[in-house]
Amino acid sequence: MDTEKKLSKEEVVSKIFELYEECKKFPEWDITIDNILTAIGDENVIEFFISVGNIYLSQQLREVIDKGIF
Repeated sequence: MDTEKKLSKEEVVSKIFELYEECKKFPEWDITIDNILTAIGDENVIEFFISVGNIYLSQQLREVIDKGIF
């Protein structure tokens, strides 16, 4: 029997924003891809973190282009 509490819509949205803010810190983490591979060892998790990192790098690049710096 599934006894897990279902989250309300507001709780889900709040959790998504919490995760987003935490993931924004990813480029600041002092972890190399080699360290991730060694520590995690799960390719799905590694792919997720690489994708998150790419999203934020893409956003930063877009900001630089929009400001005319690049």
